[in-house]
Amino acid sequence: MVKKSSRSSRVITSPLNEILSMTLIFLSLFLFLSLITYSPNDPSFFHSNNTNSTSNLIGIIGAYLSDIFFCSWIQLLLTMFF
Repeated sequence: MVKKSSRSSRVITSPLNEILSMTLIFLSLFLFLSLITYSPNDPSFFHSNNTNSTSNLIGIIGAYLSDIFFCSWIQLLLTMFF
């Protein structure tokens, strides 16, 4: 019987892969929370708002991010249907 090499059966993980995966998890959670708490009354790039308060959980950065993502998805859907 041929014995398998122990090198091929081990999963090699580097600290860089772990840092990258944790960063991606954090960024996806950040984007998820900003999209869930989106409000059209928040300030954004596409319309002006007299108040400086945001109802987004992430704050002003989340308001801008969620507005960009929602507008881009709507534009994508409109171009697909017409």
